[in-house]
This record gives sequence, C-alpha cells and structure tokens, in this order.
Amino acid sequence: MKKLLVTSLMLVLISTPALAGICEDISSLAGVIMDVRQKGAPMSTVMDVANEQKDAYRPLCRSIVIDAYESPKYSTESVKAQVISEFTNKYYLACVKSN
Repeated sequence: MKKLLVTSLMLVLISTPALAGICEDISSLAGVIMDVRQKGAPMSTVMDVANEQKDAYRPLCRSIVIDAYESPKYSTESVKAQVISEFTNKYYLACVKSN
C-alpha cells in the first residue's frame, strides 16, 4: 500500500512543469490522498509519505492528509466515489480562488 501511495503522490507532484496546471495537480493530489483514506490506509502511513516529500510540497501534503482523515471513512463504493470527487473539487476550487 505504501509503495502505491508513494508512486501516486510522486506522479501527481511531478506531473506538470512550473505553475502550469498547479490547480489540477493539487486537486489530483487531494483525490489520491482521499482515495487511500477511503481504502483504509492508516493515517500514519500516509503521513510518512507526506513527510518524505520535498520541503516545498510537505506542508501542503500534510494539510491535505489531515483534512482527509478528519472526514469519515465510508463503506459504500458509490459514497466513497462521491466523497473523493467532492474532496478533489474542494481543493481545485480553493486553488482557483487563490490565484
């Protein structure tokens, strides 16, 4: 699980050069984190991965992990998908508003 999480986070964090698409990257990162949260990954494992990120990304990753784990874990697949989508959109909206 940790290897998959590390790979997913790294792909999101390095997928777009410079500032182009930063909101997409942030929302994708949020989606990956909420997805692993909904799959039952322990918060300590996800936080370990967040702590391994570059200094520039670490605070954002940690904040998203904390936010995701403050949300309940659901058992129904359709509800999980909806929660992941809403969480992704929440971070996209916040990013767009800040620019």
